[in-house]
Amino acid sequence: MAIDGNWKLNVLSPLGALESELEVTSNGSELTGTQRGAGDEGPIFDGAVNGDNVTWSVVIKQPIPATLTFNGTVTGDRLEGQVQAGGFGSFEFTGARA
Repeated sequence: MAIDGNWKLNVLSPLGALESELEVTSNGSELTGTQRGAGDEGPIFDGAVNGDNVTWSVVIKQPIPATLTFNGTVTGDRLEGQVQAGGFGSFEFTGARA
């Protein structure tokens, strides 16, 4: 299933639910786009698509400066997986097509 489009994401972190918006476009196995949340907005990098599996990274400043690396699976209009938050650990995330 194509990941292209807009998504509303929810990361289940120890700081509580962290919501963001993801806008992405795939071109073959490459994934590009922008992620916004908690007053931050930035380009994603190292984005890749392999069938229904996707991965990308983004640098955030709020609530704590970190590089987040998302690894997920698209199923219809749902996206779910794990996000690695640097030395802070790994957390589940979910998403829905906006």
